[in-house]
This record gives sequence, structure tokens and C-alpha cells, in this order.
Amino acid sequence: MELNNEHIDELIAKYLAGEALPDEALQLDEWKSMSAENEAYFKSCYEAFHQVAYKPTDQTKMFARILSSIDIPEQKPKVISIRTYFTPMRIAASILVVSLIGVFVAMFRQNNINEVSIASLDSIKTEVLKDGSTVVLNKQAKLTFSENYSLKERKLKLEGEAFFEVKHDENKPFVIEAGGVLIKDIGTAFNVKANPQSDTVFVLVTEGVVEMESASKQIRLAQNESAIYIKSTQTIIANALVLPNAASYKTKMFSFKDQTLGELVETINQVYGPVLVVANKKLEACRITVDFNNESPETMAIVLSETLGLTYKQIGNQFILNGEVCVQ
Repeated sequence: MELNNEHIDELIAKYLAGEALPDEALQLDEWKSMSAENEAYFKSCYEAFHQVAYKPTDQTKMFARILSSIDIPEQKPKVISIRTYFTPMRIAASILVVSLIGVFVAMFRQNNINEVSIASLDSIKTEVLKDGSTVVLNKQAKLTFSENYSLKERKLKLEGEAFFEVKHDENKPFVIEAGGVLIKDIGTAFNVKANPQSDTVFVLVTEGVVEMESASKQIRLAQNESAIYIKSTQTIIANALVLPNAASYKTKMFSFKDQTLGELVETINQVYGPVLVVANKKLEACRITVDFNNESPETMAIVLSETLGLTYKQIGNQFILNGEVCVQ
């Protein structure tokens, strides 16, 4: 049975769509049995049709299968009339195939955009992002964003604590997701503390304005204002108690007002590591008011010992504070 290319394609299309008459199905079966090439051609059409029409699945895998399914066995070249080959049905089918491939390519690319992560581990880390914004990650913090960051949007996810100095761009908002709350830059420098094990996210604005948004509330914070987001209740408490040393890991500036020596040493050691040690634990209850502006650990040890009437000695990188009582 001689069937030209146009007729066999129409037969296959009707058969796959469930519209072939009994005699047409018999013609198709007879044509398939004529050669292995015919059988392979029908099989490739059948698989491609069912992959697209009846098997919605993972977009990446679907695209790969469609590409592989159109690997049609090589056949002898035939002379085909342009007038008879490019029928309206074939033109429409070609447009549909090209459109589908375009969609699948877009989906494939979109779903395969890699994420980039910056982690600080056991040391404070400073990073300049592609848009010129600067982020300082406190210890054990992690920042994640798309490898296409700054091309169309600037969205980041924070785990831990970080200080941001944002290069403002009205066309590309700078948005941080931290523990379920969104923090949006409006020309800002601000600190975010969002430890995964904590029920709170703390935000402190040091410059400009920031916008916080939860599922139920949206607020704005100006310079020197702060807020706490409570994860368990999804609530935001504005103008919460400002922690004076919240960004000290970045600024190296400390302010202690009537705080205990134990609290002071703990705060400084969180930034510099275990550089200060109180030998006599009773001294940890001593109270002190003092400011440090990017001072070295040794200078801080000298100031503390002179202010409280203590002694100090250096062992390696540590400064040991000691005494019987402190001057109050």
C-alpha cells in the first residue's frame, strides 16, 4: 500500500487523537508492517504525543524526554512538493511544536537557576554583592540568593545575623526573608538577627528606613528604631527595646551602661572570640559603665582593670582579669 508522507501523517494524527475510522486504522497497521522504518516512525510519534498530552510531570524531565523523542530514524530522502507538504494542518502543527519547545526551554532554564550561598562559619565575614550592597555576616550566619541576583530582582534569605548596607534601587527592591518575615530596604543600613533556633527576628535600623511585613502586619522603621517579629504568633512588635550592641560585630563599637562585668565580657567575646577571661568568678557581678570604639582587646583589658581596680595579664591571645573585689 503506497501512502505519501502527508497522508500517513494525517492518519497517525487521527489515530492518536482517537478519531481514526476502522478502515483507516487497518491502513495504518498495514503501513507499519511494511518496514522497520515505518514502525519506528510511528513509535516516535506515539511517544511524543503521549508525553505531552497525557503525562504531566516534572518540567525539566518532560523537556528532556520531548527532545529525545524526536530522534527519528534516518530515511531515504524523498522529493516532496512544497505545495502539498506545507498544508494548513502542517503549518499549524509546526507552530504548535515550536511554541511548546519554547515554553519548555523557558521552564527548563527557570527551574535550573542555581542558588548561591554565603556562609560565615566561625568568623565574621564581609561580602560585597553584585549590586554594590555590602553585607557583614556574624558568626554562623548564612545568606542565600539566586545566581541571577541583581539582574531582575534582589531577593535574599537570611539564617543567623547580618548587617546590611544597601545600595538603593527603586526599580529593584532589596528584600530579605528571615524566619517568616520580609524586610524591605527603602534606602537603608540595618541589622537583622534571625537565628533558626530562636522564636524571634530582631531588626534594628541604623540609617534610612526599612519596611517589615508579616502575614498580618506591615510597619516602617526609621533610623534608631527597632522591632521584633515573633515567629510562633506571626506578630510584629514595633519600637522594641533597642540593644545598644546589636551591630557591634560589624562596627566594633560597644556601649555598656550599668552592666555587669560578666555581661560585658560575654558580649565582647562574641565578637572577638575568647579574648577576655574573668579569673575570679565573683568579679562577674561587678557593674560598669563604659564605651569602646574599635579598641583592641588589650586596650579594653587595661580600661577594665583600671576602672574596676583589677589586675590583668596576657596569656597567648587572652587577657586574664583578676582581683579580690572591684571598685564600685
